[in-house]
Parts: sequence; structure tokens; C-alpha cells
Amino acid sequence: MRKKYFLGFCSLVLIVLLAGRTCAAEPLFVTAPHKMMVDVGLQHAEVLRASPSSAALGIDCGMADMCGIDPCTCGSPDEWGHCACNGTKKTPVSYKVMVDDPKVASVTVSGAKLTVKGLSAGQTNVTVTAHLQHYTDAVQTITVTVNSPFYLFWILPVAAVAAVLLLWMFKRKKKGKR
Repeated sequence: MRKKYFLGFCSLVLIVLLAGRTCAAEPLFVTAPHKMMVDVGLQHAEVLRASPSSAALGIDCGMADMCGIDPCTCGSPDEWGHCACNGTKKTPVSYKVMVDDPKVASVTVSGAKLTVKGLSAGQTNVTVTAHLQHYTDAVQTITVTVNSPFYLFWILPVAAVAAVLLLWMFKRKKKGKR
């Protein structure tokens, strides 16, 4: 009989501790361009912006996780109910990128800076995923178009004109020596 009351009391305490705390995550929003253009061999950088950009998370003190949330029994919870008796730390959004065709472009992300380098002419999609604990991940697709380098369009005509001038000068010098 005592065991039943004890289990009931423990269940009640657990319900009170977790009251008002849910496992549902809030949405995270990320803004990035929907289209980017870059020439082969060149790079283009954009700054990714997420809202919120960071969160003050409680520093884990080793309590057991329940439904992804530590029940704070020490009386110092962060805004998500995690134990913060060791204080809080500002945790920024982390980004992950995936390129559909890595032969067309290489993409890196450092902090919130997205850098695209054109590898060969073509088009590919880049999927950017923003992650912040306690928020729903935000996913955005960017269409990257890699163009042939502009200098290829004028270097060939200039080289042809230079070759004709050199031949003309060479023939003119030969005529002058006779």
C-alpha cells in the first residue's frame, strides 16, 4: 500500500515539475538568396541570417533528459526548462549545406558566411539547413548558376588580333632586310 502511494506521489511531483513545458519546438527562420550566380573559378559569398540568431541555453549539469528537456529540480531553469544551475551559454545557429551537383559548384559555410565557388558551367541546387536547439530546423534551397568565365569571350578575339599583328610585323621586318 505504501509503495502505491509513493509511486503516486513521485508521479505527481514529476507532473508538477514538467507542467507547462512541452517538447514542441518553435520555428526557426533563415533568410538567404533564392538565386546566386558565379563565374567558373570565382567565388561569391553571402551572409545567412536566421531568426533567432542564437539562444541562451542552460549548461548541462548531468540530469537525465525527459522528452528532450531536463526537469529542473534545482530551481534555475532556462526558458525551455533545462537546468541552468551552472549558468547559461549563448549558442549560435549552426548551418549545414548540401550541393545537388558538386561538379558544378563547391559550397562552404563558416559561421553564417556562405561561400559558393564555381567549378564548371551549369546549374545546381544548394540546400541550406539552419539548426538551433529547441527550434524547428529551417531549410532553404538556393539555385546556383555557374557561368563560363567572361574573359573567355574576349580573350580569343584579342589573341587572334595579336597573332595577326605579330605576323604582319614579322613579314614587314623580313621585307625590310632584303
